[in-house]
Amino acid sequence: MAELTLLPAEECAVMLPTFAYDDEALVQAFFDDEARCRAKCHCTAEAELRGPPLPDGETLDSDFTCEMCWGDFRYRDADALACGHWACSDCWAGHLRELLEAGPRAVAQAHCFTCEERVRPRLWQLHLPEEAGRASEWRLKDFLDTNMATKYCPARGCGLAVTYPKQTKREIACPCGHRWCFACSREWHGSGLSCTAAKAWEEKTSPDAANYKWLKAFSRPCPKCKKPIQKNGGEDTASHSPPASRCPPPLPARPLACRRP
Repeated sequence: MAELTLLPAEECAVMLPTFAYDDEALVQAFFDDEARCRAKCHCTAEAELRGPPLPDGETLDSDFTCEMCWGDFRYRDADALACGHWACSDCWAGHLRELLEAGPRAVAQAHCFTCEERVRPRLWQLHLPEEAGRASEWRLKDFLDTNMATKYCPARGCGLAVTYPKQTKREIACPCGHRWCFACSREWHGSGLSCTAAKAWEEKTSPDAANYKWLKAFSRPCPKCKKPIQKNGGEDTASHSPPASRCPPPLPARPLACRRP
């Protein structure tokens, strides 16, 4: 995508979460109206600025007051995004730590402490290098949780994931030994049985038929993982497993397989 749009790779990384990691949608929006696309993603073109913008008449050796701790620093000892909101290195580190504690979505859409301008990956390396790896893991987890073409293996404690762009019924052969259907996340029910029929049969023959009736009345399936969720939001089951890698689409005649990074 970076080659197609001629955007820096880190700009592509911070813009993709806005489009749910759909690179085709991002490219289309970018070429339709770059300014509108950037505004939607809160991503100002930093490459044209050649660094954080200094206030008029100021130099890197000029003093300024940090907008977060109100201490006095030189601009060369501080940092800012394209929005021009300056803060010292310690305050940037504190802001990034708060984003890490907030979870994967907060890291994937990390923004300036004052406005919605997106944080570039370089700030993690400069101001919180010891947590840069964890930030990358959170971004990967957000991708796996957000991208509808990627699903975790439903086997308890597995934690592997697979990507299948078509998102249709397809056998997934996981290294953990579990074979499941990508479309409905149930145990593989064969190519001759639809997901709807498999669900109906499972509800009819299961010893937990009463539980199925309750779930049908008071919950609905999550659009991504198909587990029951409350109708007013919030997933009933435990959160998804830790990040895992994507699997490339194999030959059509073979089942897909989940893999680790």
